[in-house]
Amino acid sequence: MSIYSEIVAGVVAWTNRPEATAEIDLAIRQAVRAAHNSGKFFKDLNTLSVTGLTTSQIQTIDLASSAPLYRRLATVKPTGYDVEYKETDILNLFDNDRFPRTDVYWLVGNTLTIRAAAAVPDITVTYYKNPTTSPISSLDSWIGNEYQDLLICWAAATILNLVGEQEIKVRAEAIAAVGLRDLLANNLTVSN
Repeated sequence: MSIYSEIVAGVVAWTNRPEATAEIDLAIRQAVRAAHNSGKFFKDLNTLSVTGLTTSQIQTIDLASSAPLYRRLATVKPTGYDVEYKETDILNLFDNDRFPRTDVYWLVGNTLTIRAAAAVPDITVTYYKNPTTSPISSLDSWIGNEYQDLLICWAAATILNLVGEQEIKVRAEAIAAVGLRDLLANNLTVSN
């Protein structure tokens, strides 16, 4: 049985609504994304090597096409060097003396822009990856494997709220809260 089938069976057991397939799929997708967004987990990290960049001082990388399932950045650095570029706000690109800051990066939409003191042709980008939730039947999530009860209870609480079963919804949310505490406590996190 797949992760998806097991989660659906758990949600149906909680809600007794096997006919609500579209709602269950949406609730599972929301629960998976919420679980992955609840912290910075090392299991969500993915490293991408971008090669063949121009050696101009300002370099741009389109993360939408380069980084599959990109959620947010962890680190950006030149390949083979111990230096990490620092994230900066687009309004803070110049120092107090109006000189351009170097060895920094900023994001505008899904475009990563890097201003290096000495540009290099290869950049290593480490980013947090979203789980595969589309199509939902091909669910690929380590949280789905290891913390299935959390996802079942979160999804079930969503469905129970839709059908007006507030008392059972509160119980499902309480169990989900315990599962979330376990997830956050039992997994190493990376801090920026």
